Amino acid sequence: MPDLESLRGRAEAVVRILVLLGGSNRSYRSEMLDRWSDIFTRKEPFAGLSVERRQHLLHEKSIVATLDPDGAVETLPDLLPQPEDLALAVAMIDRIIGEVEAPIAELKAMARYLCHALNQKTPKEFVENPAKRETRGARKGRKI
Repeated sequence: MPDLESLRGRAEAVVRILVLLGGSNRSYRSEMLDRWSDIFTRKEPFAGLSVERRQHLLHEKSIVATLDPDGAVETLPDLLPQPEDLALAVAMIDRIIGEVEAPIAELKAMARYLCHALNQKTPKEFVENPAKRETRGARKGRKI
């Protein structure tokens, strides 16, 4: 079982990733917000946090990701020291992006940048042919 510091690092990393992805593709932001809601309220490391703690974390990490996006990305590995956490972060990036029929270049670039910073491969199906991905979003009853 992960310790409290590890859970805190995961939570901070996830919020940074969510903010950075959302900022990189504003036209797709409402779709991503559906996925955020599920992760931010029902999934670990957030499920056990109070609403106030989640709000504080979102506010704090949004500021970090907005004012210093490069620093926010480059320090992600510090928040995720375990190899399995890095792989889970990339899976989460893939899940948050979901099915994007016509992803803009900024979203693709952010996904690659995040995965590179985490020293992980960018999900192949997103980078090479995103229009053919399996649907996994929260809208229209799609499973997350």
